[in-house]
Amino acid sequence: MRLRTDLSTATRYYPGVSASFARSYQPQAQSLRAARKDVAQFSAHCGFAPREVDDIVLAVGEALSNVVERADSSAFFLVRCAFDGKKLAVRVEDHGRGFNPPRIPVDEPAVGSRGFGLYLMNRLMDRVDLQTKPGVGAVLELEKRTTGLDHLT
Repeated sequence: MRLRTDLSTATRYYPGVSASFARSYQPQAQSLRAARKDVAQFSAHCGFAPREVDDIVLAVGEALSNVVERADSSAFFLVRCAFDGKKLAVRVEDHGRGFNPPRIPVDEPAVGSRGFGLYLMNRLMDRVDLQTKPGVGAVLELEKRTTGLDHLT
């Protein structure tokens, strides 16, 4: 996949952006694979180390699994990624059932309880923000700062 920079879309959400992409997907299992692959390629393109790419993809994968679980199967969900040279911002938007959001857990939830995905996202990313409303959908924003680009030299 060749990455395209679409600054017209990204600058509305992320001022100062140097690279971005936005794509809509159907909330189905095969779309999750495509979305994770797109995010992985974009993150690597932006200079994140392989370990950081793995963390980003795992966090985004958790978010996307929640979308498929809660979204209306006839609606699309949108993934936007933007990189400003220092941090990657990922925005996942759906128009599904929404839900009453729990507090984002800082302590590991009990086995079998809800909220482990949010806990994991919070551990892997530098910022997690969830806005959701029952019957409207959800917007999840994740950010990851680069730890440096030493691995490229």
